[in-house]
Amino acid sequence: MILKTPAIPLRITPYSNTSRVVRWLTPERGRLGTLIKGALRPRGGFLGQYDYFATSELLYYERRKEGLHIARECTMTERRPELRTNWRGGVCASYVTAVADRLTPDDAPSAELFAFLERALDHARFVTERAAEFLLWFELQCCIREGRAPRLECCAACGSPIADGDELGFDVARGGVLHTACRRGGDSAQPVAPDVLALMRAWARAAQPGQAARTRTRPRQRETIGALLGAFLEYHLELPAAPRKAAYFALTAGETLT
Repeated sequence: MILKTPAIPLRITPYSNTSRVVRWLTPERGRLGTLIKGALRPRGGFLGQYDYFATSELLYYERRKEGLHIARECTMTERRPELRTNWRGGVCASYVTAVADRLTPDDAPSAELFAFLERALDHARFVTERAAEFLLWFELQCCIREGRAPRLECCAACGSPIADGDELGFDVARGGVLHTACRRGGDSAQPVAPDVLALMRAWARAAQPGQAARTRTRPRQRETIGALLGAFLEYHLELPAAPRKAAYFALTAGETLT
């Protein structure tokens, strides 16, 4: 059976001197792999028709049994050329694509995640400042979409609303903020300041990346939120820490905490 779908490359690996294996994110089939025969042939029909961070229309032969599908045709529909010259945008695009690759199931509908990744890549094209804020927003939204949203409006232990002036901690294992009175001896909650909690709440409510990217923050706030979210992602979504550390280091190197 021949199928057609929009697709974004998640990973491209060599198969032979002229062929490549591409793992894609698609709306209807989630993550799928295709063999592109003759991908690098000078007069082949696939040259320039797929690339990282771009959206293509993929036509492929479906394999019913396990194994790679075979690509028949591919036409790039959204190139996003800015990500070739904007290094901050390229760092952001690399990280959000890596996260999508980890979170996408094989052979399962992923239309919402596909649209979310497209919005994130479109925003990354023009990122010139506040890139870290954009990635922190992206991570919070991923937690929400995976049903693992950190509890920020009420205590993760007793469920009562958080009031202004409450002394709070953020406990990764228990899934969010805790009243001081609700902490147990074995809790590993880290103190969370009101300004940090307010930023996390605002980014969790923001539907579009631009809303978060316009927020001005201080390095101390970004480092605190980054540490809390990094531990949360690793604990609840099992995301590896290395790609995240590399992305944030590239974007924030040279900052002085204030």
